[in-house]
Amino acid sequence: MRDVDALVTATSEFIRETVLPIDDEHDGDVEAAGGDELRLRRQAAAREAGLLSPHGPVDCGGLGLSMVQRAPVFEAAGYSRDLPIAKIAREIRPFRIYDGPSEVHRWSIAKRAVRTIAGRDR
Repeated sequence: MRDVDALVTATSEFIRETVLPIDDEHDGDVEAAGGDELRLRRQAAAREAGLLSPHGPVDCGGLGLSMVQRAPVFEAAGYSRDLPIAKIAREIRPFRIYDGPSEVHRWSIAKRAVRTIAGRDR
């Protein structure tokens, strides 16, 4: 398994250099950018860069990262608007507002706990 910090850096660079230019060119419209063909090209590029499936088991071609290890990697990948993690983050934001201060406070505490655990796990 590669160093998590190196994976975060490599993921950020991959997103910045490979994904965001196409996102920006097509204003985040995945279908206009190429739809499934684009997805397959990006998956192949991620596989070639050693970044595909950080959550998947090693024997299935993944990187075998634990939940805590993969969180910063997914965070680095979240800058692209067409990746699942970015979509989830966009969709959950309004619910955090509707839930009110109590629920938002719980989210804040959970985020801080995950960061603390991630710092110790590296």
